[in-house]
Amino acid sequence: MVDRWFGFFMEKVDELGLLRDTLILFTADHGHYLNYPGDGGLIGKPLSYRGERFPMYQSLVNIPLIVRMPDGVSAGERRKGIVQPADTMPTILDFLGIDIPEHCHGQSFLPLLLGKPQQRRKFAFSGAYNNITHVSNAQWSYGCWEKHRPPVLFDLTNDPLQTKNVLEQKEDVAAMLHGELIEFLQSIGAPEEKIERYQRYLPFV
Repeated sequence: MVDRWFGFFMEKVDELGLLRDTLILFTADHGHYLNYPGDGGLIGKPLSYRGERFPMYQSLVNIPLIVRMPDGVSAGERRKGIVQPADTMPTILDFLGIDIPEHCHGQSFLPLLLGKPQQRRKFAFSGAYNNITHVSNAQWSYGCWEKHRPPVLFDLTNDPLQTKNVLEQKEDVAAMLHGELIEFLQSIGAPEEKIERYQRYLPFV
């Protein structure tokens, strides 16, 4: 259904002669578990079900992002980098030549699309309010709750389907990622009481 109606949309953009100077971004909110490998045996988006609390597996948080630049710039290329939903608005403003507000939490990834060197994010941050927060990059996925249960750490390089929690074997990595989480919350001006909940919960020290 999405393919069909997005196709109609693209046909109309072409019919109106807008493809030459239009930036088109295709993305999504979040994924769904369908009991595929890597879904943890889950279906839907059960972050909390019958009192149980589950990690946010990559199939839920690693959402699609497809960008079409005007005149086919960078067509068919895949760029390496970590991009977050908050980066969408700054990228559009950058494309239009409009100044990005200083208080904006996102970063323009237009230079990345143009193949220019760019200082990008080291980690992606995902979460569900008052439930769980995940810090991840290409190698690690670390999830922690404000309370009630121990955190989880997955080695995505050696265990892409996230079947084994390696927290006990890699406490130094978990502590580093937990520190990145605290630093991120501080950088976006999160409420002090929210930050303190995570700061109090450091099972590695």
